[in-house]
Amino acid sequence: MLDRWTYLLKYNLVSVQKLYNIRQNTSGSRLLLFSGTLFLEVWKRKQAELAYQWDVEQFEENEPDRPEFYGTKPCVVSISVVNVVY
Repeated sequence: MLDRWTYLLKYNLVSVQKLYNIRQNTSGSRLLLFSGTLFLEVWKRKQAELAYQWDVEQFEENEPDRPEFYGTKPCVVSISVVNVVY
């Protein structure tokens, strides 16, 4: 059986290890949050640069409908239960 001082020493060591793990997890999560935010901001900037260079900034709005395109597959839309060809 453990004496009182050995028990207290082991208990304090375990609590210090838990505190270290909490600090380590907190710093790791902050690093992940920062790097993810940085990646998204750099990606948005690069995407805007390429869209400007290729002149496709408003491609969806400026592109006319293609009259030669017609659908070939019927599909049932589950919300309105209507056959739609796409």
